[in-house]
Amino acid sequence: IVEAPELLERFAVLESPAGVPLRGARLRNSERYSCETMSTIAHVALTEPVELVTFDLQEIEDLYSNLGNWIDPPLELRVQKTGVAHALIYWWELQLDGAGNSRIHTSQRGGCESWEQAVKPLTLPLEDVPLREHEIVRLRLALRRQADGLEVILEDKHGRTSLNHEIGADRWVSEDVATWPKLELEEEELLRLNDSNHWQVVDTALQRAMGSLPDGMAVQLLHISES
Repeated sequence: IVEAPELLERFAVLESPAGVPLRGARLRNSERYSCETMSTIAHVALTEPVELVTFDLQEIEDLYSNLGNWIDPPLELRVQKTGVAHALIYWWELQLDGAGNSRIHTSQRGGCESWEQAVKPLTLPLEDVPLREHEIVRLRLALRRQADGLEVILEDKHGRTSLNHEIGADRWVSEDVATWPKLELEEEELLRLNDSNHWQVVDTALQRAMGSLPDGMAVQLLHISES
């Protein structure tokens, strides 16, 4: 579990760009998770890595029988550093022989920068899940058929739970906001909306263009191109 505000930009618009009101729609990532090279992203690990789940790819029937079910009991993790639980970072490790001498894995500590780690958000902007050093938190897991493969709910000692796409996700928003239509965007689009430098350039260009027009002229903006 990590604290990494930068990761939230992959899943929601943290703050509307100046002059671009986004009220009236709930923007979210069209994907349930992201893949990132965590060694290049500033983050603080709040818990130590632990084994989430183990399964035998040779026992395919047993694997399929557990899809969609919550793993019981939940994992218990001890918080190593006080912080905000923004995301769960996870990866796989594949044992290639019976003795366990030959393994490959996608951990950021694996020494291979070509592998990325999976990122599952645990919170929404302004809805932080604070964790305190030494407290015990529970992680509920379920395997899924979908591409991300994992459903996650984090629960602290007070019984507060993290964001979950399937169970009560809309409880995080106010009653009026819950009626707004959902607008799913690609990660690249969310990153662009969160790029304050980009919107400052756009604002400067618009101000310059508007300043060259005669006073009182009506203008209708139809499109902003990349150029």
